[in-house]
Formats: sequence, C-alpha cells, structure tokens
Amino acid sequence: MDRKWIALGVLVPVVVASLLIASPLLLSVFAPRSKQGPTGVSLSSYMEAKQSDILAMSILGNSSDIVYPDLMEAIFLALETGAWNMTGRFLNDTDPHDITIWDASFDASLAEVDSINDAIYTGLAGAIQSSDSIFSLQYASIGFGIDVLYEDGTWIQLFTLQDAKGHIIFVNGTYTGTPDPGNPFNGINRDVNLLNGYLFEPATALNGLVTAIHDVFVNHLGP
Repeated sequence: MDRKWIALGVLVPVVVASLLIASPLLLSVFAPRSKQGPTGVSLSSYMEAKQSDILAMSILGNSSDIVYPDLMEAIFLALETGAWNMTGRFLNDTDPHDITIWDASFDASLAEVDSINDAIYTGLAGAIQSSDSIFSLQYASIGFGIDVLYEDGTWIQLFTLQDAKGHIIFVNGTYTGTPDPGNPFNGINRDVNLLNGYLFEPATALNGLVTAIHDVFVNHLGP
C-alpha cells in the first residue's frame, strides 16, 4: 500500500502524523458545513481572533518534499527556556531497494513557531470554500498536513491534497483531557472526523505556510 494515499469520508481517530502509515480508505459523503468555528462564530472571525497560544505543533511532511526534503513527521514542543524543540523523522525512498530513515532534532525560537502558526491563518484567509463534492476528489494523495493544539483547549488540523485543483481539508474543534507533558497529543480526547471539516481551494493559498515551515527547517538543518 502506498503510505501517501488516503481517502477522506471516514473517521480518523488519530493525530496527523499517524496518517503516514494509513491504508487507502473508502470515500463517503462529504458536505461542506457552514463556516462555524468551535465557539459558533464564523470561521473568518475565528481565524482573526485566534492567538498564538500554542501548546504543541505537529507537521506531516509525508515525505512529499513539499515543506522540506524527506520530512515524514515532526513535532514541536515548548521548552522552559522559551525555545521549541523539534524532533523529526525523515525518509528517503528515491530508491525503493535502499530506503533510508533517520531522525533529527533542533531547538527553534518562539518567533519561528509563531511564523508557522500565523501562516496557517493567512493562507486560509486567502483560500475559498470549494463547491466541489468529495466524490469528485476520488483518491487524493496528501501533500502535507499540520496539527496544532492551543492552550485555550482548541485545536486545528489541515491537509493539502495533490489533486487537480489542490484542495485543502481544514478541521477544528475543542479537546478535553489532560495533555501529556512529554507529548501533548497524548492524553486528550477530540473528534478528528474529517466529515466535520471544511473543503477549501486552492492549496497554493498555503504557499506562505510552505515557505514558513521550509525556512525554519533550513535555518537549523540546511537546504
């Protein structure tokens, strides 16, 4: 099974990074809902009001080379120093007979993490809600994704799809439970059903997000 393929009309009770090994899943009905954020306000107002009170951030590179070469997944966790530690896994599968997997880590600044968070909302503000049906997408390869937990109990996920238009799936909501200090994505409960998300286009609206992520990795790991 190609780890880079996933279909969308299903429950996904896992964090974004686990999609790296997801098998193709059957498409089902997807109807874009009204633009409501977790507090019932419009999505545009929600985006404008969102502060960068980030608890943790996870990036799904999916080894697509879009955000950074060979990046599979990365997680950013806050340190007591005020910096953010990134631990990531990378995969080079250019030669299917010689696949290489390695890990890397670095400390990023708060400004760098904020730049990624800000770019999410700037990008979404430049996208439009798609009139397409999920049925028109067929099987769609994930380009990259991002998953952010906030200290106010809200969270967001988004995924870009490598189809003709370049769609974006955006999901948000609230979580309960006690985040694990070692990995806040553990210990929480949330509904990550993609059916509750928004279908936007085009993915090129997130070019600024791609640049923001890429720049942070280049700053610490090189081109």
